[in-house]
Amino acid sequence: MAELYIDLRNDAALVILVEKGAVLYGRAFTQRVSDGEALRQLVATVRTDSGATFKAAHLLVPGSEVTLRLHRTQATAMADARAIVGRAVAMETGEAAPLFLLTRMAMEHGQQVYLAESLPRPTLEKYLGMFREARLRLLTVSTAFQARQAFLTELPGDIQQIQALFDLDADGGIEATFFSSSEILQHEVLAGGGGASGSAVNDADEERSGRRKLYETMNNLHTVYSRFMNQHPQAAIGKLWLGGPGAAVSGVAVSLAEALEADVGLLVPDEVKDLFIGQAYVAAVGCARQFQKQRLGNFLPSELRKRFQINTRLVTLSVGSLVALALLATVGITEKRYAAAKRELADEQLALQAIQASAGSTKEQLKDLRKIGELAGKQLPVYDIFRELTVLLPAGVYLESLECVVPPGKDVGDVKLTTVMVYDTEFGSRMLLSQYISALKASKVLSQPEEPVITYRALGGRKLLVAAITCKVAQRKREGLR
Repeated sequence: MAELYIDLRNDAALVILVEKGAVLYGRAFTQRVSDGEALRQLVATVRTDSGATFKAAHLLVPGSEVTLRLHRTQATAMADARAIVGRAVAMETGEAAPLFLLTRMAMEHGQQVYLAESLPRPTLEKYLGMFREARLRLLTVSTAFQARQAFLTELPGDIQQIQALFDLDADGGIEATFFSSSEILQHEVLAGGGGASGSAVNDADEERSGRRKLYETMNNLHTVYSRFMNQHPQAAIGKLWLGGPGAAVSGVAVSLAEALEADVGLLVPDEVKDLFIGQAYVAAVGCARQFQKQRLGNFLPSELRKRFQINTRLVTLSVGSLVALALLATVGITEKRYAAAKRELADEQLALQAIQASAGSTKEQLKDLRKIGELAGKQLPVYDIFRELTVLLPAGVYLESLECVVPPGKDVGDVKLTTVMVYDTEFGSRMLLSQYISALKASKVLSQPEEPVITYRALGGRKLLVAAITCKVAQRKREGLR
């Protein structure tokens, strides 16, 4: 099945639809995607235009939402470096478990340099909410820097020389990466000025607007290039590559080649060479390549993005069949009990009418009959519970069992829900469990969820987290004896 890749770094969203490494569809949208409704409309348009079926997506967030920090440590293993940098990022952001991606850069003065990209947790939750509203499963949340790394080892050039990849925004902003055949030397981000305001009303206005865009783009390119050369005066730049929507600005490649006396090339990935302005899709295509190679940095905790892979489809179908059978059995038993109770209630109502018609009826008899009617009319809202669970359960949480109990003498029943989820890390499991409990609190049928009873179970080489939660079920309005 195809998967959707969405690049939100510009005011206009840029999307590609990829299936088995091939790009089926690509389009640059003009409208902003700032909320779930706008995303839902975009997804509907892609489905209509492409005719393809897809249920999962990958997201590249705007650079303005990501904070870049350089960290220097002694040469150490990546896991140790991640722990050291993680503590530093936590102190700087104030978050106990910050979301950050770590990339090893070239060494400087005997120290290893790392580039940390951090994303605020509220920003991630915003995007998760948008994709839930659009009914689309979000697999990865990453950055263009992580995506473009797919090209760094594939671009042609002299192995002895340094190359640079400039990803240009439509408003003149630049993300520049300087690299050699073995390492990343420097990465810089320079925001654009937003381009010319207003719309061109005639050819003269359009020409002036084009010149302003070209001037701003060239000025930013020269700034970034000069910064790198000041820090690496002995460096020899072999080739400069241009990609992104801004690379389509008329004259930018020729002007840059003349100004810097360098070899300048336009980066158009093979997957989108037939699309209009194919260079605009560099980051989106790189994201797809890195994901397929399992190299894409991802801000999402692993529990929220991993597919449930315990024996793949066979186990999924088996579990689904068992749940369906259990559901049918529960519904069948409930229907049978409901019908029996309804018949009993009807018989008791007829008996009550006969007794009321007779002069020998007593208050105790009426009281007993009303009590019988009330007991016969009690029924748990099984349909409502299952209907809500199919909507509220987060992805990755699976219902194992449901127990319904109505204590004697009480009008409110208890429901014990037992669910399972794949355990990866303590933080990720708690986050998924927290989403599950929040979903239960939003239920209109279940209420007052108690603290979960947590156990662990091994299955097929995987560690499962089993959560048992008891909730109250409000008494439904019933027709009883009057």
